[in-house]
Amino acid sequence: PEPNELTCTFVKGKAPAAAAAPAAERPGRRFIFTVKQKDVADENKMRIHEDDEMSKIMKAFCKRHQLDEDSILFSFDGATIKPTQAARSLDPEEEPEVNQIDAAVKTAGKAPKR
Repeated sequence: PEPNELTCTFVKGKAPAAAAAPAAERPGRRFIFTVKQKDVADENKMRIHEDDEMSKIMKAFCKRHQLDEDSILFSFDGATIKPTQAARSLDPEEEPEVNQIDAAVKTAGKAPKR
């Protein structure tokens, strides 16, 4: 990818061996987050490096669902995620089914209901 290009890998189930290879080139852990939007059956699993900013997941999710990034609020364990936060700052678990990010349409003056 180009230096300024954002990459976020969407995964289904376990990652194939070929997809896991780049992780060996870059030190550190990678986490899989499940992004779920309320009242939408679709959920997305995304893999991200521990040092990457969460904006990668936010941008990839919005692009995939054709949503305006400014209209969606992302939260993890009830706390709003800031785009500049590193993935490891969320203290995610190794099991992807535990790492659910909630995506909610922003409403004027209100936080998403949990």
